[in-house]
Amino acid sequence: MINRFKKFLQFVLVIWLIATNSCSVFAAESKTDSKSTNSLTIQDITSNLKTIDEFTHQTENEYFTLQLSQKGQSPFTGEVTYELLITPHLTSKDTQILWIVPSTIEITSQNNIFQPMQEEYTYKVQGKFKLLKEGTYQITAQVVSWQHDTNYANSISDTIIASDELLAQPVSTSYKLQLALKYALIFLGIAGSVVLVYFLVKKNFWKIKDWFTPPY
Repeated sequence: MINRFKKFLQFVLVIWLIATNSCSVFAAESKTDSKSTNSLTIQDITSNLKTIDEFTHQTENEYFTLQLSQKGQSPFTGEVTYELLITPHLTSKDTQILWIVPSTIEITSQNNIFQPMQEEYTYKVQGKFKLLKEGTYQITAQVVSWQHDTNYANSISDTIIASDELLAQPVSTSYKLQLALKYALIFLGIAGSVVLVYFLVKKNFWKIKDWFTPPY
């Protein structure tokens, strides 16, 4: 009787070991399949980043081609303008455009957040930003097509460096030209004021002289 009981326990132990190994193999295979699926999904939405010049970058996936360009900084307002060219590869009634910046950058102006887009047409939007603190930051533009079953997106980023004077580095040619224009306008304003005062004084010299001459 005891021998039969021992044989029964051995039989149960063998069955339990076989079942445990089978579950482990199945779990490992499931994990491998899941990882492969996730890799394919990531590969489907991965963009190809290309640098066109110092201030322009382009990225493309199966949903959108995006080109982001820094158009320079205004010496009058201190704002940095970015231009985003969007070429959708699918038609969307609601395409969302998001500018993602850190708290050290203020978004002062942007185009409509949602707008319809037609497949293979190119759309231009702008965003204006003000640097609030010295440092190196990322400005990201994200474009999302809202569909009835799912959403399709692409994004592109640019690195901007703010000096201790809150100037975007490297300083663009347009900034230098606008700065020269700013000083020229200031000079013309001062010169014009001096000329205006001169002619007013000349025209009203005797009146002014009489006004300053004490009565006898």
